Amino acid sequence: MNSGVPNSAMSAAIHDHRGIWVAPAAPGFDARLIGGTRVVDRRGGQTLREELNAALQSNPDAIGIISWNEFSENTHIEPSENYGTMALDVLMGRQTSQPPRVTNFDSSAQGESDAGPVFQPFILLGVFMLAAVSISVVITRQHSS
Repeated sequence: MNSGVPNSAMSAAIHDHRGIWVAPAAPGFDARLIGGTRVVDRRGGQTLREELNAALQSNPDAIGIISWNEFSENTHIEPSENYGTMALDVLMGRQTSQPPRVTNFDSSAQGESDAGPVFQPFILLGVFMLAAVSISVVITRQHSS
């Protein structure tokens, strides 16, 4: 589901301009319901696992899950008759035993955390899940261009 630009290159370019890199991750994709032909199979949750791994390796400030309820593009992670709770189970498997403790948080600057670099991207995951539909629309429009 990659746009052709490696996530690490995108991350570096955004950070070089003092931006915030929100690395995308999706469970799969199926454009046939909206008139397209492209399909990225979910492969029993493996697609989402690989997308999360790629996102984590790109030095993200946060991870944007695409998306909670985008059923028309088959990118939803909301429980469904077809997939049950598969995507949520994959995400649960990535949870830490203790949530990271955020200190010195300033939304306009990089924050500090005692969670270490591996878990820092999950600090804002909940916030970005709420915005996932908006992110999905932006990415879809960029891919259409």
